[in-house]
Amino acid sequence: MTSSWPRLVGIASGTFGAALTVGTGLECVMAGSLGGHTAPNFIFAVCGCAFLVLAFPLYVGRDWARRAVLVASYFILATFAIFTFAFVFHWSRSSSAAPYSGLRMVIGICSLISFFTPAAFLLAVLHHPDVTRAFQGNDASNQAMQPTASPRTASLSDD
Repeated sequence: MTSSWPRLVGIASGTFGAALTVGTGLECVMAGSLGGHTAPNFIFAVCGCAFLVLAFPLYVGRDWARRAVLVASYFILATFAIFTFAFVFHWSRSSSAAPYSGLRMVIGICSLISFFTPAAFLLAVLHHPDVTRAFQGNDASNQAMQPTASPRTASLSDD
């Protein structure tokens, strides 16, 4: 069995989506209800379900699914960057952290880099021309229409 880009991306999307959905669900069950952390858990669950639902179309090489994963990934990264930057900035400026504000800022920046490096690599792979070409080959809507002979003209040409 050969591994192709659509299969690899589909498996990765399904694995990520299943892990995020199951993990978020179990966290809600352990908390006893959806109260308290509803917004982040809801966002994580929706993102996990989106990646899980897109896994099969990605696996079979649909270009629209690759584009949907790109849009979802950019949205998730932008949202995470905004919230993490705001949290790190607030955390480093709090009065209890005054002696360690520079150290906390470095920790926050390292956390951002450690999260964004694999995500940026995934986005770079999804934008790579070879990967884009691999997905476009299987999408029927991107293929040119070819004229076919009607049964009547085919029988006339056989005579």
